[in-house]
Amino acid sequence: MKKLLLSVIIIMMMVSCSTEDTKTNTSSLIIGKWSVEKSTDPTYQPCDFSGWDEFKEGGAYSNYDNCSKSTTSGSWSINGDNLTMIMQSFPIPFTGKIISLTQTSMVLSFVPFGSATAEQTTFKKIN
Repeated sequence: MKKLLLSVIIIMMMVSCSTEDTKTNTSSLIIGKWSVEKSTDPTYQPCDFSGWDEFKEGGAYSNYDNCSKSTTSGSWSINGDNLTMIMQSFPIPFTGKIISLTQTSMVLSFVPFGSATAEQTTFKKIN
């Protein structure tokens, strides 16, 4: 569950925008399936790098956790440079700051639940 929340926060941090045009561009860049390339979160295990997060048009979100072999769904939204995800199975908003976002890479910063230290995760687009 902690990994799922980390993924959600990271994704939320990926999108930054200061104008409506930038928000639209950021939203379109995030659409697709992403996998973790690297993370400063010390709780990540090798299996965490084989899962994925998918952001769909219209705000639908899904996450595949390769460690638990489970898929969850929910929703996502962007407000400024904050990416927020809400999972159906864990309906507490998870927000991360988008540090950078390109067509192929996304970097999110977030503070895991129960921690005072921000972690940073880099994602690569896989489709």
